Amino acid sequence: MPPRAPLNPLAILDPAWLFLLAGVTLVIAAALIPAFDDLKDAQHHRDRAVAMERYRLERLATHTAFLGALETEDQTLLRSLAATQLNRVPMNDEVLLLPIRTGAAGQDVFTDLDPEYAAPPAPQPVGSTLERWTLDPSSRLWLLALGVFCILLGVLPSAGTQRAA
Repeated sequence: MPPRAPLNPLAILDPAWLFLLAGVTLVIAAALIPAFDDLKDAQHHRDRAVAMERYRLERLATHTAFLGALETEDQTLLRSLAATQLNRVPMNDEVLLLPIRTGAAGQDVFTDLDPEYAAPPAPQPVGSTLERWTLDPSSRLWLLALGVFCILLGVLPSAGTQRAA
């Protein structure tokens, strides 16, 4: 029996594994990137709903406090309403600063009561080429076909790996 030649470490690595790895990566990317995009969209809708609920609760609290002050006849509130809404001040009081009215904006008390609504920012896309390919339905189909073809090439037996018995 002739002596065996030492094995080349690179001979162990079959190129078919690279095709298999690339194909599996493409198929997984085509499945996960659109799902991740849908997840970001759902999280944005959730954040927007939470912000809207927080805004409405703050608005309800300020309006309830305003109504409570009206029912208890708070003198500070009544004087403020008389000055801003009726343009009246008591005889013994001196006006230091006149309220600024711009059209109909100063006539409504409730616009000043409403808190500021802060909408959450919209999700920004990554903008990579792979993301564009996976989110476009026609190119996603081609990407899946390419991934399956690479998997097929990786699974096929190699012609150069036959060993003598």
